[in-house]
Amino acid sequence: MNGGEFWSLPPKQALYDPILEKDACGVGFIVAIDGKKSHKIVRDAETLSARMNHRGACACDNDTGDGAGVLCAIPHEYYADELR
Repeated sequence: MNGGEFWSLPPKQALYDPILEKDACGVGFIVAIDGKKSHKIVRDAETLSARMNHRGACACDNDTGDGAGVLCAIPHEYYADELR
């Protein structure tokens, strides 16, 4: 119990299996396996990043952090247009 709320792992689905969960900090990946572009991927990555605040990404010592962030592809056409 955490703050009176019950929390559990999500059910087994696609490539995820809760049996493989371990108690350790690591990395999180949000991907669209189907390859479809969606802003939801960026929103989900933002949520994931916020929930990993305990990893030190907040630079709690005001000197260092772990470089946590979101990496996403920028379409070449868009990038080229912006540079012009």
